[in-house]
Amino acid sequence: RLVAPAADATAAPRLAAIYAREQARRPGAPTRDVAYFAHATLAREHDEPAPRRLVVYEGEGGDEGYALYRVAEGWDELVDLPDGSLTVLELVALTPAAATALWRYLLDVDLVERVVATRRPADEPLAHLLADPGRLELYGVEGLYVALLDVPAALSARRYGAEGSIVIHVDGSGTFQLAGGPGGAECSPSSAPADIALSAETLGALYLGGVAPAAMAGAGRIEERLQGALPRLTAMLATPVAPWCPFVF
Repeated sequence: RLVAPAADATAAPRLAAIYAREQARRPGAPTRDVAYFAHATLAREHDEPAPRRLVVYEGEGGDEGYALYRVAEGWDELVDLPDGSLTVLELVALTPAAATALWRYLLDVDLVERVVATRRPADEPLAHLLADPGRLELYGVEGLYVALLDVPAALSARRYGAEGSIVIHVDGSGTFQLAGGPGGAECSPSSAPADIALSAETLGALYLGGVAPAAMAGAGRIEERLQGALPRLTAMLATPVAPWCPFVF
């Protein structure tokens, strides 16, 4: 079911608990605590045209999602019809049921002509929920940047979609042996011939799993020095969900 608690600091612990579960499974989602939700996420900015509103989806096991939004009322005098707009400030759904219920609620708000949602993940399911997906307009923006300052530490900290071992040469940083899988990884400098060569910038783009190595190779930004190394790297870097940073920091 959907409930609409007050969009103020009293809701912060509830939203922080939902977001913590999302952050644990979503590459690129920074940690946020209760204080951040109370003083930033839920706080209305001085120039916002309308107050923030909140809806929470409660599943059988507890809270499974929330949407924070605002509505700007409007009326088209020429055709004598409502011309309001709804802006989705943040939506987190831990289950398909939560995603469906929250989007249905937002799209059914009365007297609203347009619904705008910014900073959504690349695997947003909304298009597949609509009866007429052609009504949806999508725009891609660059919302998340990664620079690996310590390559072996960063590659060791990551979890990998498949067990594997690969030698990677990173321009300006050196050559590294990476061995990893779903349970963890180890990465250290290596004198072995590289299987893959790329720039630090390209490695940063690949790190969270949102960019296909084959696309980078097709653009000449990855050199496959050992045949079969590119599919192996692709399998290792794969993630079940797209990376996403839901807010500006």
